[in-house]
Amino acid sequence: MTRTDTVVVPNHLDRHPDKRRLVSHFIHKMRINNARPYPSSKQIDAIVAGDYPTPMEQLDNLVVFIGNNCKGPGHTIPVEPNGHSTLIGTKTPDGLIFVVQSALSLNLVDGPVTMGGHAHLKLTLRGWQRFEELKRGAPSGTRAFMAMKFGDIELDAMLEKHFKPAVLQTGFTLQTVGDNRKAGLIDDKIRVDIRAARFLVADLTHHNNGAYWEAGYAEGLGKPVIYTCRADVFDNEKTRPHFDTNHHLTVKWNAATPEQAVEDLKATIRQTCPDAKQID
Repeated sequence: MTRTDTVVVPNHLDRHPDKRRLVSHFIHKMRINNARPYPSSKQIDAIVAGDYPTPMEQLDNLVVFIGNNCKGPGHTIPVEPNGHSTLIGTKTPDGLIFVVQSALSLNLVDGPVTMGGHAHLKLTLRGWQRFEELKRGAPSGTRAFMAMKFGDIELDAMLEKHFKPAVLQTGFTLQTVGDNRKAGLIDDKIRVDIRAARFLVADLTHHNNGAYWEAGYAEGLGKPVIYTCRADVFDNEKTRPHFDTNHHLTVKWNAATPEQAVEDLKATIRQTCPDAKQID
């Protein structure tokens, strides 16, 4: 984290005290999934503009937390309202108590809970089934999600003429939030699409806050994220993506000569996803 970010992040939290737990939740998720150790200032912008995980997402977070930290079936671990609420993604400790009670009623977990909400929980057989589904990324199938700025003619053309066909050659279908649009809140659809995706492709050419947020959200879920950026933007020290992402493998593209980017994107997908189609 740079000196600038050291100053920016506390300022964000001072201006948005109701989002402190939300930012802490994202930091927990990024560290757990071996992503970048701290959100960039761009991602902080997007995080505080967003909302907390939905109750169903919090329920899944609880299942994953127990599954990742217990020694195996039948082993219990402590779950504390104050200590674990930010990790699970609830706004308050009482929110975590609600999630625990819901998990018990759905037979996902089992174990004693005190009047104060302190619990020692283990996953049930149904809980282990859900844990395995989440670890596999189910229901991911063959879909991939594209995070990008929309309305840029050059990037839109790269997506439709080159990125989508390239991804298809690896056995996946690259979709955006605009594909198969249904009624409902756009933010909810993005979350659903990312959770259902096998991996995410994030284009950072325009430093789009939404793309940064979507990449961070996917990383928090343990989804592979492949970054793309227009070559001249990436190669310029003044315009290249934030330092937290520019050290990741990035597929650079040039609209005039897209062939290399197509090959690089396919190779990256095949290296990242063992289940990808390995031959065109």
